[in-house]
Amino acid sequence: MFWFRLTTAPGLADTTDFERFRDKVSALCGKNRRTMVFSTPSGTRLVCPCPDKRHRKAYGNISLFALNATATDKEALLARLLSELRREQHPFRVRTHGHDVPWFHVRIERMK
Repeated sequence: MFWFRLTTAPGLADTTDFERFRDKVSALCGKNRRTMVFSTPSGTRLVCPCPDKRHRKAYGNISLFALNATATDKEALLARLLSELRREQHPFRVRTHGHDVPWFHVRIERMK
């Protein structure tokens, strides 16, 4: 099954801030790394682009990422997401939102 919902979030339109992920960035985004994956306490896995000072404004949300990220960064994120999805053995959903974190991330959540 596939469905999507699009909602507006004017407060996130031009906001980019990876502070909530800073500890993960330090540990997972070394030299030449374009993506990072980590799990939340609830078991949700997040696939995110690593910060790049040259293109930081491109990472605030999915729209900014699609419009402004480099082709290399887009390809790297999609390849990493596909790799993570192939590992999943249980029903799952994939989504993105920016309710609390103005940094583009794709969530892989197991269905309950």
